[in-house]
Amino acid sequence: MRWIIPDGWMPTGSSAGIDAHEAVCVVNLATHDAQLTFTFLFEDREPDVVDGLICGARRSRHFRLDWPHELGGYRLAAETPYSLLVESDSPISVQHTRVDTRAGGIALMTTMAGALHRMTL
Repeated sequence: MRWIIPDGWMPTGSSAGIDAHEAVCVVNLATHDAQLTFTFLFEDREPDVVDGLICGARRSRHFRLDWPHELGGYRLAAETPYSLLVESDSPISVQHTRVDTRAGGIALMTTMAGALHRMTL
């Protein structure tokens, strides 16, 4: 099972006490834990792969992309364009959210990840 988030770009800044960030929310309705792999794809270099991530059975999990402890120690560079491939051994739902606080206010963008059924890598 694979999902793609084409438009990643984590902003920096803080406004109203909220840090700019991006997050990936995973929902696992199965009765067993979902094993996840995040592959970050870039314009100018080879992909970075983060595996060993887990979303518990019948749980949701939010992965803050600016918090390395959420990503097994991986540090995603801010203000670098990327796309994200999410792979799971179980059916899950994936949503991407960007909170942008650079302009003195708060802008929120969120979208469901696109499921990849026929693409191969």
